[in-house]
Amino acid sequence: MNLDFRTGRDTDHGEALDIRMFRKGGGKMLSATNFHAEFGERVMLWTVESCLPVEFKNRETGEVDKEFAVKFEEHPQRITLNDQRRNALGDAWGWKNTSYPGKEVEVFVEPYRSANSRWTIIFRIPEQTRRQDPNYPDHNQSNYQF
Repeated sequence: MNLDFRTGRDTDHGEALDIRMFRKGGGKMLSATNFHAEFGERVMLWTVESCLPVEFKNRETGEVDKEFAVKFEEHPQRITLNDQRRNALGDAWGWKNTSYPGKEVEVFVEPYRSANSRWTIIFRIPEQTRRQDPNYPDHNQSNYQF
């Protein structure tokens, strides 16, 4: 990360310097364990700043992989999109547009057992922020035809 020490901002993305970026396991991505350590099991209402591809180096193969990650206005770190999180955003606001700036998402953790974590980050879209489209398939809309 390249810092401009006059402003305390990251010169790459214009992000404010935040100490949460430097804790153990920090970096640019927010893990479920760190989310739980910071917020517990509370549901946080966050605003999407951007949803962009991020390159990762695969630890096993050494190859560079691309995944999408969401950056929120309320936190300096991004959250990668797994199937559940990707489906929550796509179902709510459409699949053709991958940038949802200004949209609100409820972010929380649920217990989950894996080799790396005991938690998983869940996205839930508040009903009032869901896309309002009469032709969009929704369980509450009877006018959609398959």
